[in-house]
Amino acid sequence: MSVAGASTLAAPPSVTVPSSTGIDARVVIAGPGARAIAFVLDYLIRLALSFAYLLIAAWAILGNLDFDVPTDSETLWSLAGIVPSLAIFFLYHIILEPLMAGRTPGKRLIGLRIVTPEGTVPSVGALMTRNVFRLFDSLPALYMIGLSFVIFGRRHRRVGDLAAGTVLAVDRAPFLEKLGLGTLASKRGAASPDAAWYEMRRRAVALSRRRGSDVAAALATVDDYRRVANALGKKADGPGAASATPAITTPTTPARLIAFLSKIRSATGLALLSACRGRRGDDLFPTARTSGSA
Repeated sequence: MSVAGASTLAAPPSVTVPSSTGIDARVVIAGPGARAIAFVLDYLIRLALSFAYLLIAAWAILGNLDFDVPTDSETLWSLAGIVPSLAIFFLYHIILEPLMAGRTPGKRLIGLRIVTPEGTVPSVGALMTRNVFRLFDSLPALYMIGLSFVIFGRRHRRVGDLAAGTVLAVDRAPFLEKLGLGTLASKRGAASPDAAWYEMRRRAVALSRRRGSDVAAALATVDDYRRVANALGKKADGPGAASATPAITTPTTPARLIAFLSKIRSATGLALLSACRGRRGDDLFPTARTSGSA
């Protein structure tokens, strides 16, 4: 088997989504391993939250941490202690996924997000449908039905994903980025296109949180995006590429990318308007002023 064929087989499944930038965005589908890790993390988190609530309720209602329930407090303990604890455990995904736009704390740590095949965040109804079918996926035990669909399915979708029309895609993992991205780039001696993409995103987020408008920073961020997009496009067209169509393998959804570009365009327009009104003056282009004076 050739090297190109091996790399093609090893490529993760993905969904290519056209975008208004002219360069397609490829939503990478999460595999069984990433899904399992995120599920275990979420399971431990909701188990810890439920048990923590039980301890607090036992101390407040029963006055002890031994769960010794007096006869006259059984009803109160059931309604204010056991029922809310069970609700925290079983409604964890149903409540957090709509609030966190298709994520849970476990998915966020691993860098996963529930999206539609078009790369957008699913509706609340789709997320509810996905969680209702979680009961079927868990049958007969240990999620055997859902795990079988994820392992043998072409896009690693469980029954809940098929019913809701969703996929579990690779997204940003801020926790993992802080742990290893900078170290990996420094060891290689030069930042890879993927590392440059994350660096560009970090600068873009910092720019969006800054008060006021800065034309130089906005234009520099747009130039960074174009440079990284070209690098990733060439990487996708290199030997062993899955297709001949230029595409960016990005961990973000096209909707977030388009929203980011709109913010950059708005910031640039406001700053240019401010410059035309004479409020920025020559401070906008210090390089040109210096070269002209020289």
